[in-house]
Amino acid sequence: MPGVRGGERGATGQCEQVADGRIGPDGAGLLRPAEELRRGRPHGGVPAIERLRAVITELIEMHGHLCDSGQLDRLGEVFTDDVVHDITDYGRPPLEGVRACAEAGRELGAANPVGHHVTDVVLRENPDGTVNAVSDTRTPPCASPGAGASTTGGSWRAGRPWAGELTPDHRRRDQDLRQVLNLWRQPLGTVPGAVWERTELQVLILADTGLTALSPGIGRLHRLTTLDLGHNDLTSVPDELGDLTGLSGCLYLHDNKLSRLPDSLGELSRLRYLNVGENLLTALPETVGRMTGLVELRAQHNRLAALPETIGHLGGLRELWLRGNLLEGLPRSMAALHELRHLELRENALAELPEVLAGLPRLRQLDLRSNRLTRLPDWVARMPSLEKLDLRWNDCDPAPALLAELEGRGCVVLR
Repeated sequence: MPGVRGGERGATGQCEQVADGRIGPDGAGLLRPAEELRRGRPHGGVPAIERLRAVITELIEMHGHLCDSGQLDRLGEVFTDDVVHDITDYGRPPLEGVRACAEAGRELGAANPVGHHVTDVVLRENPDGTVNAVSDTRTPPCASPGAGASTTGGSWRAGRPWAGELTPDHRRRDQDLRQVLNLWRQPLGTVPGAVWERTELQVLILADTGLTALSPGIGRLHRLTTLDLGHNDLTSVPDELGDLTGLSGCLYLHDNKLSRLPDSLGELSRLRYLNVGENLLTALPETVGRMTGLVELRAQHNRLAALPETIGHLGGLRELWLRGNLLEGLPRSMAALHELRHLELRENALAELPEVLAGLPRLRQLDLRSNRLTRLPDWVARMPSLEKLDLRWNDCDPAPALLAELEGRGCVVLR
């Protein structure tokens, strides 16, 4: 499409959008020339005008979906690189290019308008073989214009080529949008009950929404692969969290007020990333050892005095982040973490370096800052993959020969 333009029609939040679309060449899967549109001749059993209307309407609606869901990095799917968002009515220069529009939208954050509704789409044919689509777009009034969005002032224009029919790619993008619900930084307090009926959801983002409790209804969302509950005021999460056995991406529970985690988390055997940092946890559940899909586990800044022995069952774990706890030692089972690459033990209470670490074949980075270490054992030099050892803010003065051996094989030692 050569261009899409919109202009303000008042302070009510109603905007007019005009989509100019050049008809594609005659052929399978494409719209026929303008003559066919005038006569309404069917193509593939569907009038060409209706197929054209569907394509242009979807283009306009897709813009609304992307803005509402916060997926500003996907604006390139509806706009070409030469998009211009004219916001001179607000005393600001036009935004030129997809990147500029997306960045401006991110700056607005939660102030972006939501609830785009496209109605009254009317197609108009031009003598030069193009077709105009005029529509009304309504959004709630907003304090300032959103980049690339239909706001209550200014104008915008963009273009994107199209083939004239609803392709599998169109349908796939629409399905993707229905499977993601992003409510980040929306002042909810509680999650609307309707969310628990969205059983098609695969990604649910409820971060920084003021939640103090989570309904057991979360357990109905069996298709979820990623769930973000970070930066809230949750003091507990329901056992039904363990019903989300489809979680195979990330589970964010960090920056809450959790004092314990349900044993049912052990059912999440496909989960790859778990972040429970910045809470009030005094222990991890023994069932964490059943979460065998974990690649990264973050539990920084809690009150952990020990780790469960079952942690050694996490054979695929590559990163373990434990900064700011009360650990005085490590379980012997950790010797089985043969895939572990990064271990952060900063700001704990270790007086001795646990020998269980000696046999970890792939451990590259070991952060021991701000513990109570007074010596470095000789076996550290035999750790085959160690590339960085951070000993700062310990009362520890390693033997010169040991330092020379480590540094001689390329290990950086900070002290």
